[in-house]
Amino acid sequence: MRRCLALVSVGLGLLSAALMPLNIFGQEGHHHSGITGEVFISDCPLVRRGLNCDRPYPTGITVVTGNRRFITVATDGQGKFEVFLKPGDYVLIPDGAGEAKFPRVEALAVRVEKDSFTPVTIVYDSGIR
Repeated sequence: MRRCLALVSVGLGLLSAALMPLNIFGQEGHHHSGITGEVFISDCPLVRRGLNCDRPYPTGITVVTGNRRFITVATDGQGKFEVFLKPGDYVLIPDGAGEAKFPRVEALAVRVEKDSFTPVTIVYDSGIR
């Protein structure tokens, strides 16, 4: 019985490692630069001065590299993400970008400098006014 439990534990550990999003190491060996970000959705039916309508929005983001490589990143439950990248120019494509339906969001060009993390904020338009 103990051996069976140990095998199940090892199997679950390997499965969770295989399913882990690539936001841990977008490109191996580049742990000193990349992108950190937050994703929000604006969802107030009535906007008033001083009222914050932005809520964290968990989603997926595709990072397109200069050599047309795609890296998939998943935000956490609070809409935050981090991806380690070499210095260079990238395009972030949030899930649903460019679609005509709500929620709407656009792709974002980002430049990563050597030894720094570029902060980004992505805001989805819910269509609620």
